[in-house]
Amino acid sequence: MRSTSVCQGRFVRVNACSRWLRSRATFTFGTKIMRNDDFFQKGADAAHEVGSLARGLRILIEISSSRGGLSLAELARACEIPKPTAHRLAKVLMQRGFIRVDASTGDYVLGFRFFDFGLSMGFIEEIRLVANPVLLDLSEKVQHLCSLALMDVPDVLTLLRASSTAVPKVGGAVGDRMPLHSTGAGKAMLAMLPEDRRTELINSLTLTKRTYKTIVTHRELEREISQVEADGFGVADEENDVGIRSIAAALQSTSHGCTLAIAITVPSFAVSKPELLTFATPLLNAAATLSSLLKRH
Repeated sequence: MRSTSVCQGRFVRVNACSRWLRSRATFTFGTKIMRNDDFFQKGADAAHEVGSLARGLRILIEISSSRGGLSLAELARACEIPKPTAHRLAKVLMQRGFIRVDASTGDYVLGFRFFDFGLSMGFIEEIRLVANPVLLDLSEKVQHLCSLALMDVPDVLTLLRASSTAVPKVGGAVGDRMPLHSTGAGKAMLAMLPEDRRTELINSLTLTKRTYKTIVTHRELEREISQVEADGFGVADEENDVGIRSIAAALQSTSHGCTLAIAITVPSFAVSKPELLTFATPLLNAAATLSSLLKRH
């Protein structure tokens, strides 16, 4: 009993001392003196603002990914937040033009503010216009779908798809994102990076297992990218989607700070891996041609 009383007494004294220090403590920022209570309150406010920003961005991402829009219930479920929170954040985003309500469905869709953002990214459309005839010519030679991809870590973003004939439409649509580590384009673009930057980026990636063939260890991916660097092109053999193979080559120069790659995507039942590798020469020629054209723009 005596031991317990002593411990309790010390606990009370420590708490009293802590409260006294807390009431007296101040923090100096520049020339402004801030009391400790103010400091903790400002920290809490900042954390709340960051949390609200993250949830607001998540709302925009989910609406964009839905293509057709989301109801309030769907939005709350997709963002894993309560409906009142989703409604409050959606109201703020609507006031600023980032989202709007579709008059015909009542769903939330992206607002016209993004049109302004799109205009500021006009160079992407310029890249697409220059690349389209190059991709069409390559597609004519290999008789398969060709695409232009951009590195947007940790993803590959499809900018353009082109085919000269009624070839099978396999792989991602324009605007789709796929992981860097499981795609031919992603591997090709990783191989273009300086070695120190490449190693840092590879180690930062979450290597999600997309199929039974996906590379899921950083050491194995580093070995694969070293081989891609030596070959000049990257191959994904059913690593991102079962039934799909791709071969890709990165452009030798970046345009507007973008890292780009051309890919040929084929159904695995129609094209074996050895046959896919025969596309390397026309692919590399197309990448060199597009690199040269983009240097002039």
